Amino acid sequence: MIVTKLTCLTVFCIIFMISLIIIYFSKQRIKSEENRVYKIMLVVNLIGIFLQVASKYCAFYYDVLPPIFCQFMFKSFLAYFNVFAMLILNYVIILVIPKEKIKKVNTINYVFFGILSLITYFLPISVHCDLESQVAYTYGFAVTYSFIVAGLASLILLILLLPNLRKTSKKKVLPLFIFLLFCMVAIAIQKVMPDLMMMCFVESFLCFIMFHTIENPDIMMLNELYENRRIIESSNQDMSNFLFKISQEIRKPVKELIEISDGKNDNELKEINNISKHLDYLIDDALDLSGLSTKKLKLYNNKYNIRNLFDEIRIKAKNSINKDTKLDYKVSSSIPEYVYGDGVRLKQILGAVVNNAIAHTEKGYITIEINTIIKYDICRFIIDVTDSGKGMTLDKINEILNLKELDFEADLDDNTDNLKVVKVLTNKIGGSFMVQADDKGTTVSITIDQKIVENTETEISKKLDLYEESLHLNKKIMVVDENIKELTRITHFLEDKGNIVSSSLYANDVIEKIYKKYKYDLIILDDETSTSSAYDVLKELKKIEKFNTPVVIMIDDNKEFIKLHYLKDGFADVIMKSKLTSELERVIKKEL
Repeated sequence: MIVTKLTCLTVFCIIFMISLIIIYFSKQRIKSEENRVYKIMLVVNLIGIFLQVASKYCAFYYDVLPPIFCQFMFKSFLAYFNVFAMLILNYVIILVIPKEKIKKVNTINYVFFGILSLITYFLPISVHCDLESQVAYTYGFAVTYSFIVAGLASLILLILLLPNLRKTSKKKVLPLFIFLLFCMVAIAIQKVMPDLMMMCFVESFLCFIMFHTIENPDIMMLNELYENRRIIESSNQDMSNFLFKISQEIRKPVKELIEISDGKNDNELKEINNISKHLDYLIDDALDLSGLSTKKLKLYNNKYNIRNLFDEIRIKAKNSINKDTKLDYKVSSSIPEYVYGDGVRLKQILGAVVNNAIAHTEKGYITIEINTIIKYDICRFIIDVTDSGKGMTLDKINEILNLKELDFEADLDDNTDNLKVVKVLTNKIGGSFMVQADDKGTTVSITIDQKIVENTETEISKKLDLYEESLHLNKKIMVVDENIKELTRITHFLEDKGNIVSSSLYANDVIEKIYKKYKYDLIILDDETSTSSAYDVLKELKKIEKFNTPVVIMIDDNKEFIKLHYLKDGFADVIMKSKLTSELERVIKKEL
């Protein structure tokens, strides 16, 4: 009879929770704070169900079993509810409290509910047992105290959740509100039928709902996606480094050509000067990514659809050209949909350039080519409009390129032949302008950087970020060195030690990554690069809020005498390049 009095509900809870625990622990899970708390909740709930069974038996056999043992079981069962409430609040704290404060707030939570649970063991509790009707339950101040603690925990939960509802995932907080509702129903039933224990069932139901709302993705799939993302990021970095290397090698001879030919009257020298300026434009404004930074952009609050803008230009050109002219439109597939910038002005500028090409091309072709280079959340648009119409003289080209300001701001829609205005206004919106012409036609090139509008993160992106954070065994290191051979050597050495390494030839690249919330365990900088010194980089990094990553500098032997100065400047350590391998090993052991 006593077994039947345990009810099918209790037996169901035991079988259900054991099954849920087996299912949950049978797969590898992300090592997140949410999952850590959920694991404990599963185990604690199962323990609570067994404590309920033990308490029921103790109540029926209170006259037979040792009273101290029975009292201990009763109070342990009541303390269990306090512990479970503490875990729920722990979960809520993780959801709503800033990461840097979670540890401190949770410590208060543990201590507070730990003390409340301990007090339970010192409070009086009595037993009611009627063997004839098979009714047995506990009562007394210890039981009342548990209801008070439960009410206090519910109040704290609401105080934490309600002000943060808009900032918290709805699917994560919904189970908590359902749980509170079911708790009130269970308490009401228990008031009428004190021997019918419903709370463990309600807590098991909460665990079941949370199983479907907490982050529990397939680790193997995430690992594949994470590796794919790393390969893409590495490829983008390799491309960036390659462009930097090429641009650095070409920049000096091009500058010399411009200096030699600048201001000369000879037509051939003028042509050399024009070609050199075009190369300089490609190197400095199109291919050089070292200065590509959100902080250097002319930022606008205007969000616009850049794809639609380019389509409008194409449709307008197609409807305006004559039948003897062919329009060729080429656009990169990597163009983002929305960007921030001066879309109205950019549309006017491109429209004027295309109109200029149409006006001077009676027959032949007009090509609109749009390419992109994307780095982090910045997209560099490289737009070329080429026509086979009448060209222009070198003097005219130089007049346009040397123009800095105009005394008026023309309406570009009504000035289709005014490339001077186009040049000035392109510079005003943060872009660059180049024109080339010969007897075969004209090419106008415009380069402009725009900030990409970040789409709302998909669920898989969030899971990937969470998965990356869980890979705490692999240390992440950022290395900056302009010497490609030295950079490759350092990267391979660090990767062989099991680290995740990001490498760059740009000194300012590390600033941009930290600014974009990239996280590293160690940053290694070469002392001197052509774009910026390690000290300048360190100064900029220290301006970024909450930056605390150790930064190590690499120097040549001829600077060893100022080693202490580098340490005083704030560098965590100094690596001598002459002993690169042993020095790297020493720094890794010290800093990681």
